[in-house]
Amino acid sequence: MGIRGLIKAVCAGIGLATLTPIAAAQVPRDIPCNIHGAPVRTASGEPITYGRDAIAQQAQRVPPAASTPRALLGNAAGGTARWNHFAFGTGLGVGNIVVSRAGAFTEMILFGGGVSFSGGPFWMIVRHDPTTQSYQQVFVSPITASSDGLRRIRAADMLPSTGPEIVVAFDSGKIELWSQLTRTKLGEFQTSISKLTGLCLVDIDGDQDEDVLVCSASAVAAYDVTGTELWKTTAAGGNEVVAAQMDNDPALEVATTDGTVIDAATQQVEWSWANGFGFDLEAADIDNDGKAELLAAESWNDVWAFDVDTKLPKWSIPIFNTGAIYVGDVDNDNVVELIVGEAQWGSQICYDTTTRTVEWSVRNPEHGTTANAYGDVDGDNQVEVIWGAGFSSSGSDHLFVADIATQTIEWQNIHLDSPFHGPLMGDVTGDAIPEIVAASHQSDSGYSGGRILVFDSISLSRLAVSQRVGSSARVESIALVNVDQDSANEIVIGSSDPYDGTIRIFDFNGSTFTTLWTTPSSPRNRGPYRGVHVVDLDGDNRLEVIGGSTNHVFSFDYGTTTLDWQTPFSLSSDVMDIVIGDSDGDSALELHALTRNGDVYVFDGKTGQPEAILNKAKFTSIRITKTGKPLVMLGDDQGRLWLAPHDGQKYDVVGGAPIALAAVDGFTFFESIPMLTVGASDVMTVWLPPGFPVWNTASYAPINTSGSRGFGSHTIIAPAPALGITAGWYGLSGFRP
Repeated sequence: MGIRGLIKAVCAGIGLATLTPIAAAQVPRDIPCNIHGAPVRTASGEPITYGRDAIAQQAQRVPPAASTPRALLGNAAGGTARWNHFAFGTGLGVGNIVVSRAGAFTEMILFGGGVSFSGGPFWMIVRHDPTTQSYQQVFVSPITASSDGLRRIRAADMLPSTGPEIVVAFDSGKIELWSQLTRTKLGEFQTSISKLTGLCLVDIDGDQDEDVLVCSASAVAAYDVTGTELWKTTAAGGNEVVAAQMDNDPALEVATTDGTVIDAATQQVEWSWANGFGFDLEAADIDNDGKAELLAAESWNDVWAFDVDTKLPKWSIPIFNTGAIYVGDVDNDNVVELIVGEAQWGSQICYDTTTRTVEWSVRNPEHGTTANAYGDVDGDNQVEVIWGAGFSSSGSDHLFVADIATQTIEWQNIHLDSPFHGPLMGDVTGDAIPEIVAASHQSDSGYSGGRILVFDSISLSRLAVSQRVGSSARVESIALVNVDQDSANEIVIGSSDPYDGTIRIFDFNGSTFTTLWTTPSSPRNRGPYRGVHVVDLDGDNRLEVIGGSTNHVFSFDYGTTTLDWQTPFSLSSDVMDIVIGDSDGDSALELHALTRNGDVYVFDGKTGQPEAILNKAKFTSIRITKTGKPLVMLGDDQGRLWLAPHDGQKYDVVGGAPIALAAVDGFTFFESIPMLTVGASDVMTVWLPPGFPVWNTASYAPINTSGSRGFGSHTIIAPAPALGITAGWYGLSGFRP
């Protein structure tokens, strides 16, 4: 039976006469470690700092963890999200942090996701929200292919169009231009630089237009905004490139961290410093002589200032261990300041570049500094210092915003670990307006439990984030159920804590999450709970709390928390999902348990006795229609859709029509439309009767080995002015195509 026949059978089964198309087990680690595997906190939580020799010895003993990507993401053609909410990810600030004003807003632009120490799989724009007094993502870019990671990001007024442009540089040398104001991609071009390391935006040829300057370890090249190569040289290279007027000739000078300074007009070497210019390089006029000096940060020992016109060092400031530097007139006193972000804990320290005295410092509560910047990012007419930290350890990663006047941290993001479970839509506040609810798998790089997220369904702003669900609970499933007959749904979470599964039920009053119910301690060793439900399964007018764990399904009495029932025998493998519904037309509920090896077990809800085992294929997902005659729908590991109608005696599994190019992670059939949305690996596809795929998304992160469902495995629909179509969350991806 083909897909048209399947959809026709489904629609006939639920009594639709017309088909109207519509518009298109990781155990938590005890102590965070640095990149060499050495602990960065004591058992009591105190920071540990190592000397240079100790770090060198650690590097020799243990291969750097950075050689293994901390996330693996893909990309494909298709529809991109109009709105999304991503986990910030790891390595915040790798590739630099940009503070740029567009229209009435000053925004922070940075990479997220964290693939390596060079860059990440996506970039985002973060803006202050005066209502919540926090910072929210206002844009997240499409996910880039893991084979061509992001490397550098800058912003400048490059084009005649309104507002600055965001310039994104890729490892392959590709350059993308985006409008910061409209958040649309304006164009791209390919440079001749491969293994790109540095990016600088500057009028390199004096024609009053900003140009793009890029470098690799062994070359530097300049391009105008159209992608025309102005020049290229192999006389310089390194980790970073800067350009400024540094001497008395008319042309700008270009400097790279390998210690080379070249003339921008002739590309000839003007000066070479044998020791190199460290790993981070800035150019600024620090002595008001009309010429910029070079400020170079070494990983250890000193930050240097060099006079290019005299070809001599100007001064140096001893720093124990440097993570990043940034220069600018921070306090608007016509004196350039140097902000040093220390590595291995430490602080953000601001120096007067004339006197080399400390003007202020803010303690860094996390390990290391990826990048730093400054600006009035919350509109209070006070300058803030911004930095990323945590990527140099295995612990949590954060973006920090601190007030310079008070030298206190005003905000830091919550570190959420993918995948996200959900989304679900329902009124959880009791105001008769539905909210969107999801939950992260864990938080703080796996050191803490998952968290619940609640969003306003109209504004799409994040309303609240719960505390961790259990100290180290890995969230595996989520449901919304009204368990107490008030005006709001409660949030049901199934998790692993970390060995014994736990189901918790939370009440949310609009700001606070309160635990109402928790599974009892016995039986133990249940493993993670997936496919959680709260329903009167056996028809005794009492609610049961149901979850699948390892190779059993358990049912607890909601009122007494006692174990009422469990499957009478071990299932073939771990339970991955549970759906409940009347699938045989006897007006009583059945429980359908999908196992990891692809079998579906059907149990009578009233008696608990087994009724059937569906194993014609290796099934990966299951749903039951709710309108008219019930029907079991099944997806399998070959990307096929099956139907399992009940003929009064048995279930007859039929179909096997292809609906995806990979295993069907999940699907949702909207009976009132009708419409079928299918999630397979990292893409969601929309099918409309009589059986045509009409639309698919771009790639939004692949399958995770935890067994969690992929992107698009569950979707929700709401009428305007709310969501439109909302696609399931997975990994770093959001929803709403």
